[in-house]
Amino acid sequence: MRIKNTIRLCLLYIFLTCIPLVSVGQHFLDSLRMESERIYPNSKIDTIDLDLFNQDFFTSSEVKMKIRPTGQYQIMFIHETGWSHTYGMEGPWTYKQAQKESQILHLIDSNSISTAKTQILHCHAAKSYSGQELSNGLGFLVRKNDHYQTIHSFPDVYERDDPLNRRWTYFENDTYLVLRYVHSYPHGNQTSFYNEIVIYFKRLD
Repeated sequence: MRIKNTIRLCLLYIFLTCIPLVSVGQHFLDSLRMESERIYPNSKIDTIDLDLFNQDFFTSSEVKMKIRPTGQYQIMFIHETGWSHTYGMEGPWTYKQAQKESQILHLIDSNSISTAKTQILHCHAAKSYSGQELSNGLGFLVRKNDHYQTIHSFPDVYERDDPLNRRWTYFENDTYLVLRYVHSYPHGNQTSFYNEIVIYFKRLD
């Protein structure tokens, strides 16, 4: 009887310790999605042009790849984009095709794409989070660095072995914080895809 209980405890321990961190991060990400879409009564609502916002974010003040664990950040909105292609079916799948389709926000040719604007709603009463909460919830490490490099645009992430592929990256200036996750799988035998999640926060301190 003791042996059976010991085996059960061992199996339970293995099961709990082997749960992928992605599933934990997924639950937190889903809660961020819900909060970003929530409309609070009597709260001010802004409509934001996403393309202009991204442009101003990188030009208005210095952007560095950092996040402050004790900093307070109010969620604004989340934008998700991407493409997928299955062999033998029509659809954008190469890097240049994705650019022309304007499905990778930071890699677009303004002369070859539609001028349609992406409008996003921002509720001023949305919940705020500390940098540590975001790090723990999404499952990424915050590197300590006294010399942060200035960033002028989102890094290009495309190849499977890119060090930033399937990793949360963070970008902060004097006013905002942006978290970004890219999962790119090009040139697959059957299926290729590119998925990007960008979460925007307003600094409260």
